[in-house]
Amino acid sequence: MTENELIEKYLKKENLLDNLNTDTEVLPAEKVTVKSLSKTSDLKSVWEVEGHLQCPLIGGCLTIEEHRRVLSKAGCPVKMKRPYQLHHMIMGSLNNKNRVSSKVDNFLKHKYRKYIPDLKKLDEYSFMEKWEEALVSGDIESLYYVAAIRRDLSCSAIERIFGDVHMINHINLHEINKVKQRVAMHESTNVKLSRLFKQQKTENIGLRKEISLLKNKIKDISASNTMLKKQVIDGGTDEADIRQLQAFNYEANKKIKYLEDQLTEISNQAKRLEREKRKLEIKGYELESRNRELQDDLRDFLTASPCGEKGENCNEDCPNSASCQRRILIVGGRTRMKKHYKNIVESQGQEFEYHDGYIKGGRDELENRIRRSDLVFCPVNCNSHGACESVKKFCRRYGKPFKMLNSSSLSSIARAISESASN
Repeated sequence: MTENELIEKYLKKENLLDNLNTDTEVLPAEKVTVKSLSKTSDLKSVWEVEGHLQCPLIGGCLTIEEHRRVLSKAGCPVKMKRPYQLHHMIMGSLNNKNRVSSKVDNFLKHKYRKYIPDLKKLDEYSFMEKWEEALVSGDIESLYYVAAIRRDLSCSAIERIFGDVHMINHINLHEINKVKQRVAMHESTNVKLSRLFKQQKTENIGLRKEISLLKNKIKDISASNTMLKKQVIDGGTDEADIRQLQAFNYEANKKIKYLEDQLTEISNQAKRLEREKRKLEIKGYELESRNRELQDDLRDFLTASPCGEKGENCNEDCPNSASCQRRILIVGGRTRMKKHYKNIVESQGQEFEYHDGYIKGGRDELENRIRRSDLVFCPVNCNSHGACESVKKFCRRYGKPFKMLNSSSLSSIARAISESASN
């Protein structure tokens, strides 16, 4: 029997147990759970959410550790299970109410309990305004969950929210390989820094020993020099001895000066190495912190989207289903977002063209790009009045369809492309 068949058999067994226990006495703990959920009875349970929304909902709102915790509380075997297997076990139980789906539903409602009361009161217009703000800030998790379980949102609002999340997941998938490369590079840098730290530590120990020896030598020579001076002053030696002592004193002073200069140089070198060590340590801490952030990003990327590259697990409802390749020109917008605009356009099978909207150097380049494009988008919030008027003028001159967008956000661009594909 395969693993999938074992999971299905287990879930059927749990569902049967739940049906048999409906007439039995309810335990106190279960009474508390039912009471806590009564306040959200006007919201959908997770098994009532539309099927195409369930997978991104579970993948986006439950971490892998939370997958494991919920399944463990439901009595499912989770030891040695890989992330996809845990996700598959939960998804296989969301067709109806059973032990696993009830645990998932209770967990999510508890996790987002402080957001649900305020978000479910908002009318659809206010809710969608808040959604647009969340897309900019990146904090969409709670809004996406509440949107999925609200019964009063229109189909168009749900489709818009699902489309935004779907396109964000496509953009994230394009970034995974870059993140992997950066993580590998930082790990390699960390290894080199660790090796350098050890080398500098060894060098510092050797320098400290050498400094200590030089200090002792200087102390001994100074003591000898002081004793000889005293002997000369006391007159305890003859003229030949005095000349000999003066020569010795001269050489001793030269040696002291040399040793002092050498000691100063070694001390300065030690200070420079110590400063360099501190800089490297700070850089190492920064790289470790960035490395952890990149690993977190990579984990989020790998678990956030149930849909693969274009064409995999997609159907006619997918925003990427447009198959006719066109050259789409985006004029203006945020220049630093150019690569993300390109990812959105090319992920839908279209050809990308871009102009930054600056026309002080002449309008010829803008005119040429419009002539060879099939469709033009112009965000008015990131373009001058002159640029917008030039886009309208050239598009009308050459019969090119165009759309003036209120926003240059990724969701606005993705939505405009999807709408143009369906027209």
